[in-house]
Amino acid sequence: MKPFARPPRPAAAAIAFVALLIADPLPAWAQPVQPLTLLEAVSLALSNSPDVRPATDQVSLSRIQQQLAESTFGLKVAPSFGSGNNPYGFNQQSVGLAVSKRLPLGTQISLMADSSRWNASDGGPWASRDGGYAFNVVQPLLRGSGPSATIDLVNARRGVQRSDRQLRESRQQIVVNVAEQYFSAARLMRLAATSDLALVRARRLHAASEARASVGLATQLDVLRAELLAARAQADLELQREALSSAMDLLKLSLGRSPDSLLEILEPDVAGDPFGVGRYASQPVDDLVMLAVATRPDVAEARARIDDARRNQTVARWNLLPELNVNMSYARRGLGSSQPGLLNDLLGGWRFGVSSSYSLDRSAQTASAATAGVEMLAAEHNVVETERRLAADVRRAHRAWTRAAESIAIQQKAVDLADQQLRLAQLRYERGIASNFDVIDAEHHVSQAHASLVAAEVDRQLAGLTLLRTLGTLSPEEIAR
Repeated sequence: MKPFARPPRPAAAAIAFVALLIADPLPAWAQPVQPLTLLEAVSLALSNSPDVRPATDQVSLSRIQQQLAESTFGLKVAPSFGSGNNPYGFNQQSVGLAVSKRLPLGTQISLMADSSRWNASDGGPWASRDGGYAFNVVQPLLRGSGPSATIDLVNARRGVQRSDRQLRESRQQIVVNVAEQYFSAARLMRLAATSDLALVRARRLHAASEARASVGLATQLDVLRAELLAARAQADLELQREALSSAMDLLKLSLGRSPDSLLEILEPDVAGDPFGVGRYASQPVDDLVMLAVATRPDVAEARARIDDARRNQTVARWNLLPELNVNMSYARRGLGSSQPGLLNDLLGGWRFGVSSSYSLDRSAQTASAATAGVEMLAAEHNVVETERRLAADVRRAHRAWTRAAESIAIQQKAVDLADQQLRLAQLRYERGIASNFDVIDAEHHVSQAHASLVAAEVDRQLAGLTLLRTLGTLSPEEIAR
């Protein structure tokens, strides 16, 4: 008979349990969800939010356009090869190479080299050969030179700059939107917790009213009022939970997640300063306006459009001039031919020339120049209006931020007063001095005061974030670290 095995020691059992957890981890639905902080949610939205994709795609498209414009001034190499019968009944083979380069001054430089040979159609020996090269330079003196030669490249670079600024504004707006949704969810969490406590107090009051009515210390009307208070508290709690679920769904979409995914957030410290707005508390409003004018991307873009309009106006005036080109070329022919001198005398050597053209109908060019002048004036007026509108936005955001701080202090006093009134009403009710009507009324004031305090604290944070957005100092890059 075998002896009984000794039971495992506690330490050995714990080691075996840990080894089992490592070997067979919990499924995804059973694993705990790590709550997201406000800064983590903003950083996640900057990476995954669908709202940033259009601006990012526009940056990519503008860079492609810039590469296309830069390729105009790149070195272009075009080899060629041909073999077959020409119209005169000869077999022909040719090979060539063309290299061209366009300079920012509008100069067009090209170098071409080719070699050809022919024979009879019956496939006999090659009867003739010819090879050579040519060098050509075309320099426009009026139209086609100056700023008009590089206008496409400059516009492409401006397109990249414009799309980068739009991306920056889009990322800043995403920070504001996600913070609003995060604070909204946090506010609803606090309101749900407050409604839960109110429901507990209402049920306690209902039980006390029934007990007092059973011994003749309260009326049935007191019981009905307490029951109605409990029903309202239950309904308010359900509404808060439903609103919280909707707010969490919106936050999930902004974070690039599906609505059925799991997400938990940490209640933010609404009394803190996570974005560093307090550094502007002691600065005068006029200094904040000057800071916004210097840092806002839309102001910089409005000023850049003045340069765009001025450049387009200059190009439009250049296009009113006639074309005047200076041509210089050199060719060498007859290489490999039996009569190189004859071919080179006919086709080779230096060539110089001047070509010009002028259209008598300049309606399109004149209209373009007039349009550029109007756009120039419109861009200047737009800068003035943008700076004025920005100054008003900064002052309004600063007032809202200051007023939100004052509102928090007022609402905190209202909460303290409502709590005191509730304790006094409960004490009077317990001693039989008053009915539960005073308790119910005090409960209503407590709920209103707490809701107003939460709203004031959230408004303070959002007003500070809006102030940073208005000043142009909101840096998504620092938040995403």
